[in-house]
Amino acid sequence: PTEHIDTELWVDKYAPKNFFDLLSDERANRKILQWLQLSRDEKASLPNSREKASIQDGRKKKSNVILLTGPPGLGKSTLAHVLASQVGYHPIEINASVDRS
Repeated sequence: PTEHIDTELWVDKYAPKNFFDLLSDERANRKILQWLQLSRDEKASLPNSREKASIQDGRKKKSNVILLTGPPGLGKSTLAHVLASQVGYHPIEINASVDRS
C-alpha cells in the first residue's frame, strides 16, 4: 500500500480562505472590508479609460491607501489577502527587504 504524503505546508493548508475564516477582530475586519468595497465601487464608477487618464493627470487624482500595523504574527498579511480576494482583487505581496536589494 502506498502512503500519501501531503506536501502542502500546514500554515497554507489551514490558512483562512474567506472572511468567516478570519479569527481577528470582526469589527475591524468588517470596517476594512467595507472600505475596500467602497474603494472598488468608486473606481468602477469612473468614466471610460481616456477620461480616467485625464482625471489622473489633473488635480482630481485620488489614491486610496490603508495601512495595517501591528506586531509580527498578528495576521496583517492574511487579513489583507483574504479581504482583497473577497472583493475581487488579486493581491501581490512584495517583501520590503527583497525590494531594496
